[in-house]
Amino acid sequence: MLMSEVLELLNRLGVSSRLRGSQFLAYAVTLCVQDESYLRAVTTRLYPKVAQHFSTTAANIEKSISSTILNIYDRGNRALLEEIAEHELTLKPSNSECLAILSEAYQLG
Repeated sequence: MLMSEVLELLNRLGVSSRLRGSQFLAYAVTLCVQDESYLRAVTTRLYPKVAQHFSTTAANIEKSISSTILNIYDRGNRALLEEIAEHELTLKPSNSECLAILSEAYQLG
């Protein structure tokens, strides 16, 4: 259920759910909501876990998530992302920052 909610949010942020990066990001956010310790070990635990789920590499996950975040920031609904973050984003958020922003939105309810 949460995965589909995150995909819907990503769609509202301007990311097509058909893109692999959106699937990777949605799954990563879902894992972070279920276990926030992933946010403290993005490279060492989260990317490998997502990569295993999608039968790809951690490097591919990192690059795809970064591209998806750039898409949101440059061409998507940045205003909605800033509303979720509760502050202006003067620079593109890092993968870790964006994962924290999105997962916190679901942890708060």
